[in-house]
Amino acid sequence: MQPAVFWTREDKSILCKLCLRRCKITKAGFCKVRIVKDSKLYTKNYLKFQLEEKSVEECNLFHFKPFTKSIEISSIGYNFPKSYKNVKEIKKYTTEKLLSEIRKIKAENVVFSFEPIIYFESFYKVVKFIFREGLNNIFSSNCYFPSQLAKIIGKYCSVALINIYSSLSEKYYKEELNVENIKPIIKTSLALKKQGMHLEFVNYVTKYGNYKDDLRKFCDFIVETFGSSVPLTLISFDNFYPQELSELKIIAEESGLRYVYVPEINEINTYCYNCKQLLIDRENKIINLEGDRCPNCGARIDIIL
Repeated sequence: MQPAVFWTREDKSILCKLCLRRCKITKAGFCKVRIVKDSKLYTKNYLKFQLEEKSVEECNLFHFKPFTKSIEISSIGYNFPKSYKNVKEIKKYTTEKLLSEIRKIKAENVVFSFEPIIYFESFYKVVKFIFREGLNNIFSSNCYFPSQLAKIIGKYCSVALINIYSSLSEKYYKEELNVENIKPIIKTSLALKKQGMHLEFVNYVTKYGNYKDDLRKFCDFIVETFGSSVPLTLISFDNFYPQELSELKIIAEESGLRYVYVPEINEINTYCYNCKQLLIDRENKIINLEGDRCPNCGARIDIIL
């Protein structure tokens, strides 16, 4: 076990300040990996990772380094019920061994995912070494953590992939994820943007409540707060038919979002928002851009090549 960060003693318990659950721990926190021993807080997932080789698109990023190779890093522990990944092949790594695995597959990107804030001690240990290797660090998170940590993350990560559930429905977050207030999630997302990071959103859509109206409100919020050029990927968290996913894509686009992707129905290509010219053909791995401009109409496309 490794000593944990961001905690204070409070009465007969430990107050964990790492995520916004702020658990008062006597034995174990909500995440099940931060535990109290001898009146101190420790983490059980230190440098314990699962590594998966993926394309950047398989990590749900569509406007950052198309077709490049990535390693997705995940670990045990979560702060949202129902949204955690079943990590199967977890191993203990030294920093040197981790870098060796990254070099072996010649990855350009390292995606810290599921949920990096819960293995923050491990993240902070290795992210600096990966940064010095000249690789792209990507922080994929539900943003349920204090906004002050954005400065640390932004120092070593160039991309933030923000994972949202059920279109940020307050009722869903309260009843299904046990989150009383979604405003801190918005605050943290804005703090990551302020660090100059490239932002993309993933919305795990559900059929909870008035889910179509919730999607409209969420997309309107993105356009108003982050701009129309922020890419949005829709992933079904419930059983949606292809036609239903197509309808959700139309709703998102009607809000003014320029780039909406739905991998489950193969809506993964990038088109010019102005003239509809095909710019990135992901099936055939063809990029048709002149710098960051559409070759047909000259419109600027917000993408990092």
